[in-house]
This record gives sequence, C-alpha cells and structure tokens, in this order.
Amino acid sequence: MSGLEQAEIFRAVLEALPTGVYFVDRNKKIAFWNDGAERITGYLRQDVVGRACRDDILVQGTENGSVVCAPTCPVADTIHDGQPRNTMVYIRHRAGHRILVQVRTVPIRDGRGVIIGAAESFDELRMRTQNRRQGDRMIEACIDETTDVPNHESLQSTLEEMLASLTEQQQPFGLLLVRVDQLNEFKLAHGPDAADTMLRAVAQTLKNSLRGTDIVGRWDKETLLAILPECMPSPVEELSKRVQRIAGSVSIEWWGDQLSPTVSVAGATAQKGDSISTLMARAEECLEAVVTNPD
Repeated sequence: MSGLEQAEIFRAVLEALPTGVYFVDRNKKIAFWNDGAERITGYLRQDVVGRACRDDILVQGTENGSVVCAPTCPVADTIHDGQPRNTMVYIRHRAGHRILVQVRTVPIRDGRGVIIGAAESFDELRMRTQNRRQGDRMIEACIDETTDVPNHESLQSTLEEMLASLTEQQQPFGLLLVRVDQLNEFKLAHGPDAADTMLRAVAQTLKNSLRGTDIVGRWDKETLLAILPECMPSPVEELSKRVQRIAGSVSIEWWGDQLSPTVSVAGATAQKGDSISTLMARAEECLEAVVTNPD
C-alpha cells in the first residue's frame, strides 16, 4: 500500500469519527473539520475551513461565560509549548446554545519535529443521563415545539408527582424560574423568529448544563422552569446565580449580528403543604423581586 493510499485511509477514518476533530496551522486557521465536529457544533466544513478558529467559531468559555480563546487558548498554548492539554469547556453551537465538551489538544509536528499546528478533539458531555423511569417519562412528555423541552402541562404533571413524594416520602426539591427579560421588545426589534431562536438557545443551554436528574421546561411565553430534585434552600440560591451566568452567556447569530439575552433567575424550595399554586406563587414573587431590584 502506497503512502498516498495510507493517507487517504487515515483521512477517511478521521472524517467519519463521531468525535469532533479539527486541525489548525500555526496561524490557527482551520485546515480540517470532520463529521463529528459538524454534528456537535452545527458548523459545516464549508463554514469553517480556511477561517481562523477565533473568528467567532467554536467560541470556548467557562461556566461563568469567560471566553478562553482570548488572549490565549488550549490550541495556542499547545502550539507555543508543544504540551498536550485536556480540559472541559463550553462551546457555542451554531444555533446559539452552549454545550459542555471534553477537549483534548495535541501538537502537530513535521518530519523534523517542528510544530506546524495543532489538532483538537472534543466530545459532548451528556449531563442529562436519565434513569429509565425518567427517560420513559421524557419520551412520553409533551414537548414545546419552540424550545424542544417539556411544555407547561408536562411540568405541571411533574410538579404534582414531586409534591406527592414530598408529602409521602419527605423528598425535598426546589425549582428555578428563568425569565428572558424584555422578550416582547426583543421580538419587536428583531422579529418573532429571532425571539423563538433566543428562547430555544437559553432552554437548550440550561438542559445541557444542569444535572441529569433536573428537568427543564417552558413554563410560559418568556419563562423557563427548572425542577431540581433533592435540592435544599441554600443550593437553590447558589444555583440561581450559576444559572444566571450560564443563561446570560448565550449568543445567537442573527443577520450578521451576535445577540445575547438578559435573564432574571429566582428560585424556591417546596414545603410541606404546598400546592402547585402556592409554590409557584412564592417562586414568582421572588422572581419579581429580582426583576425589580436586579442588584
């Protein structure tokens, strides 16, 4: 088998891998982008090959929304020092939502050992590994068409189950209301499709970022609800701050502009004797307080 034939076989294998793989040269221009990278990020080869990875492609960030591509990033560091790296970061999907991935970066060297670029592979981390009962319930659940998460009726059914478990088995739980602020104004400025895309991006980001046992759904036109099993008051308060950072880092591309939402988040913990009405009224009161006094 000739060297050329071997190279073609290796390339075909890399192209077909479900893991995202891409190569960059020393200027961080993308020279290779495989099927896995297309699937995970939503960007096709023709969208990215020949462009610098810092050109608003594969924007990598931490949980609090800080971008790790500037002024340095794992690819740049590996090209500089030749050391492989392994880290977890959030990347932004082409649709705008964030995905948690495991990233591995290695240097590419020529025949003389000189570094000529870097290769990076990445796999999506599935935060929402459901047990069978939860999986069956999610499959059967009514899904909101806009956000692709459970709708209001499905969330109500889940809350009824959780409140019954609280009464019978003392299983605590909390919830978070996540409101995309001024969504109507956003819709007037950019159109209903942009508003729907933004809401979906926030919903999918939350779904990808919370625990496997948590349930994220659409409560009303501009509000998402996260139900948090076995979550006590203090963790709910801490999680509300984390969720606000995560949701606030969402960004969608719309007619050449990058649009980001502002969100308000507040939570409540279920108490014995609660009904859905009393629990949600307490959560909504906390949310209104946050909206009125954001600081």
